Amino acid sequence: MDQALGYLALALNVAFLVCFLMLMWQLLLHKRWAMVLLCIFFAVVCGGSLSGGSMLSVGPGYLIALVIGWQEAANWKIQKLMRCYTALFAVGLILFAHSFYQTLSTPPPPEDPKVLAKKRAAAHH
Repeated sequence: MDQALGYLALALNVAFLVCFLMLMWQLLLHKRWAMVLLCIFFAVVCGGSLSGGSMLSVGPGYLIALVIGWQEAANWKIQKLMRCYTALFAVGLILFAHSFYQTLSTPPPPEDPKVLAKKRAAAHH
């Protein structure tokens, strides 16, 4: 079951990334270069990563893109793209919150006594 959830998370990550890139393309077509650079910078630097099985949508650059996209959705006729992007963004936030809660609420596994004894012996020398 965990493997299926991993594949589902990967599929959601790919779909979200495709929607994000399509939105960046729309921004480029409408000459919003500064917004593209801002979104990509904050998406990469401030947290959006594929690591740990979490969704991409934890970076603030994705939120900036969401706001700008909805502001211009009617003018650029990208309402369907924005609905899809928003749905994937919301699912990503829910999955991120669930993963974060599990991480905080699960105690760490007990350390192996043999490894612990080796650490103590190494600390005394």
